[in-house]
Amino acid sequence: MMEPKVRVLVVDDDVVVARTVQRILATREYEVEHVGAPDEVRDLLERRVAVEDWDAIVLDVNIGELNGLRVLAALRDAGNRTAVVMLTGDDTASTATAALRGGAFHYLVKPINAPMLLEVVDLAVRHTAVHRDLARPGDREATPGLIAGKSPAMAELRRMVPRIAGTSVSVLITGESGTGKEVLARTLHQASPRSKKAFVALNCGAIPEGLIDSELFGHTRGAFTGATSARPGVFVEADGGTLFLDEIGDMPLPVQARLLRALQEREVRPVGSDSVRPVDARVIAATNVDLARAVEAGKFRADLYFRLNVVSLRIPPLRERPEDIPGLISTLVQRHAAGQTPTIDEDALAAMVAYP
Repeated sequence: MMEPKVRVLVVDDDVVVARTVQRILATREYEVEHVGAPDEVRDLLERRVAVEDWDAIVLDVNIGELNGLRVLAALRDAGNRTAVVMLTGDDTASTATAALRGGAFHYLVKPINAPMLLEVVDLAVRHTAVHRDLARPGDREATPGLIAGKSPAMAELRRMVPRIAGTSVSVLITGESGTGKEVLARTLHQASPRSKKAFVALNCGAIPEGLIDSELFGHTRGAFTGATSARPGVFVEADGGTLFLDEIGDMPLPVQARLLRALQEREVRPVGSDSVRPVDARVIAATNVDLARAVEAGKFRADLYFRLNVVSLRIPPLRERPEDIPGLISTLVQRHAAGQTPTIDEDALAAMVAYP
């Protein structure tokens, strides 16, 4: 039985650009539908906006008198989960920020780069498939002991973990310090086909800028003062497994560019080396920073944000889920009780739950 063709909708009033996109995507044998005339776009907004007929949408920011960002907003307001790739002639941070805040999967700057378009649309198709799967009801959950809590938010995380773990897409975990972002990342790794390989964690905010390249990509002997022996770097250490990049929002901009290249090319070049090494590591990133605001401020690359944010998971702080506090306290007490069975005074427990 033949698999159904991947369907891509192109929304652009520039026929030359639309044909270029169609020609490039035809090399993947994607089925491409073009909408460009104002009446066609209005019909899309009025009658087809909630219909998920496509696996990806390529949408121009400017469509004649219409605004592509408004089309994007209409899609999202209607609950359409299809990944949207924005096309723009403006490469300023404000445009990228408007796109990502509006729910775009990625954005590309014209003139169109064929390899980049193919790569981004391929990722968009995978993104759509993952999010449609996550939207379907399912009973299987992650091990409760790994993601503790009876609140709806934590139950939803447990429901999502097995589905996300089975893919190789990048995941961005957000949450305040201490909410358990690394625990969630380890849970994803342990539930994945990569579980028999290494889980390697790197705190991007704890390493000086001058050393982070070496930590990420490795170095050769003598590459710099103090490099008395070669080191593989965390990408190579996590080859076949999972690389957890904690506090990704603290990574310096020049390093972000080199990280983006490693993610795009799936290869690393150790510091001091003339050769590259292929790597296959699933990347899970975490941050307590509002990356959308960091992009707007010019402190974080928009293209790296889009690359990491294929699936986003948020861990709410305990003040938003006080019903989880008793169970969490019980788990911690038992873990550190050295075989004893201590009890928690009810007034003390109530005070902790009520603490602002």
